[in-house]
This record gives sequence, structure tokens and C-alpha cells, in this order.
Amino acid sequence: MASRRTRLLVPGFAFCAVLFVTATFAADSKPVREFDVSVPDLYERADFPPGPYGIKYLAANQLAIWFTDNTAGELSRRGQLRATDPWRLKLHIIDTSTGAARNVEWPTHKISNGVQVQADGTVVVLNGPVVRCLSPDLKQFGSVELPDLARHSDERILAASPGGRSAWVFDSADQIGLIRVDTSACKLTANLRMSLSATSLSASDDLLVATDSTHIGVRALKSNWAPIYQPESCCVGGATFANQSTVIAFHEERNLEKGETNTNLLLLDPRGKLLLETPMEKNYKPGSIVSSSTGQFALVVTFKPQSSTEILRYQLLTAKYRLVIYDLRSLRRVAQIDVSRNNAGIFVPTISPDGRQAAVLVGSKVFIYDIPPSR
Repeated sequence: MASRRTRLLVPGFAFCAVLFVTATFAADSKPVREFDVSVPDLYERADFPPGPYGIKYLAANQLAIWFTDNTAGELSRRGQLRATDPWRLKLHIIDTSTGAARNVEWPTHKISNGVQVQADGTVVVLNGPVVRCLSPDLKQFGSVELPDLARHSDERILAASPGGRSAWVFDSADQIGLIRVDTSACKLTANLRMSLSATSLSASDDLLVATDSTHIGVRALKSNWAPIYQPESCCVGGATFANQSTVIAFHEERNLEKGETNTNLLLLDPRGKLLLETPMEKNYKPGSIVSSSTGQFALVVTFKPQSSTEILRYQLLTAKYRLVIYDLRSLRRVAQIDVSRNNAGIFVPTISPDGRQAAVLVGSKVFIYDIPPSR
């Protein structure tokens, strides 16, 4: 898996799944609730495309939408942050049963931000050069100053280890940087850099998984990459740890004579044993993979492109979206949600820790969908 150049082509599979979309189609799953949220309008912002956006369940009925904003219109500083810095990481928290909302914010950089939630309810926040560990009631109990900020990129991504006790910070400059934080003690436990040519990168507490289109590879922190899955035909992509013992990936099979492409969803263990292989709907393309914080459920985004529009050199996709939910304990597909809206903007899905709800942020609205209990 190693190469002399660092190239991470599709971070959305493993990091933060943010898609610019306009979704318009008839077959629509009905949300049980919807909320307006104070997310700035994308196309009225001078800094389009904006900094990172995201959505996470903090608990079964507690949803957090986070985004960066700069109301002062000033430049942010590199390195250490001050309370008066103009860029802010804003957390908008909604009780999905009552609609009650509250807000929390921190100073930050525009492009180094993130929020993740652990299986024990610990909330992990990346704001600029700092990782903060918060209790489920959002009281900070520790923080980690990230090393080597001056020598490397200040664009960093916070990645989860679903069902685990760690969070990871990835950055890509001349090499991929990987920083692991034990979130129970809020302490840095690993800091390494490597050359890597890959289309996706993900981590459990102790292992890394990556794809380079021809195969899936795994490595422990102190060992070399080892291939665990290499199909006979064409391409694999999007390998992501869905929990500590399950990797989800996509395998495309292309029939050049017929001009057809069939895509299968793969569930593997970290040694490469195939746990499940299931075909995706015809003409639907693979999107992001989102795990519940408990690591018990996975939400797989698929989409059927219809058209695209260019705004400020960025392609905005019009598509039919299908969210497919899997119970990772029984390795069964348990539900699907078809999402259709006439809103242009961000499209970010998430799933609750107990697998009973899914939420989708579309523009400045959040739609809540109930998921039938797994049998």
C-alpha cells in the first residue's frame, strides 16, 4: 500500500461524509419530524464552499449539528487559538422528541474541525489544533494539544473508531499524519506519519484499513500493510471500519461488453473473511458509510445521479438517495429510507446509537426518520 507520494483521493468514505446536493424525486420516505436549524445559507456566503459541516447523535433523542462560521469576516490565526478568534465551531443541539434546542461554540480554524461521539457517550471535538473530550452533558474533562502543527497541514479531520475507546485525527501534507487519542483518559496514545497512496482510510482502536482500487489492506501501528481482500475483477473502494471487528467496502464489477457496472456491498472481518456480500440496487452508486456510535448499526448511502449544476466551480449533484441500514450484530439489512427534497446544499446523514432513528441534514433543515426495530 505504500508509495513515495501521499494521495488521499476520497476522504469522504472514511472521514466526514459531506455531499453538495439537490435531491428531487417522487418516491419519498416520510419523516416523522423536521426542524429548521441555524446553518448559514451556502450560496450567500463569501467563503463558499464553507468549512466542515456535520451531524451526530449525542444520545438516542439528542442530535447535534455542527458547522464553522465567521461572522466577523476576518482571517483566522495559525497555531494557538484565542477566545476572540473570528472563526467559530458551532454546535446546535436538538432534542428530537420535543424540538428544544441549545447552542455551544468554540474558537477554531476554518478547515480543521469535527465532532465525534463514542460508544460510552463521550463527545470528542476537534477545533483547530486542539482535541477536547466532553462528558455526555458536554462538560469538558480533558484536552490534547495536537503536535507538529507548524510543520504540517492545518487541515485536519477527526475520525471515529466506532464502538471503540479512541478517536483519530488525520491530516495530509507531504505525508499522512495519524494521531490517536484515548478518549476515556483524553490522552494522546499514538503519533505517526506515513506515505500512502489510497482512495480511503479508516481506523479501529488498533488497526488501519485502506483501499487503492485493486485491493483492501490492513496494518497495525507497528507493522506493515497486508492485503486482506483482492477481487478477481475490477475495483474495490470505501473500506471503512463500521465497528472494531467489521469492515464495510464496495466492489464494482464492470462488464465492458454490455457497458454495465454492478456494485456489491462487502462486510469483512479484519483478516479478510467475507461475512456478507450483497448486491446494490441497479444504477445506484455507492456513497458514504456512517456507523452508529455503538458500532451496532451502519447506514450506507447510495444514490442515482440525475443531473448536476456548477456553482462557483463546484458541481452540485441532483440525485435519488437511498439510505440502507444494516444491523451489524446479525449482519442483516433491516431498513431503507428514500430521501427526497427540493433543497440545494449540504446533505449529511447519521444514525442513532440504538439504531431506532436516522437523521439527514439537507441545507438548513433536519429530517428525522424512525427505523423499525431489528428482529
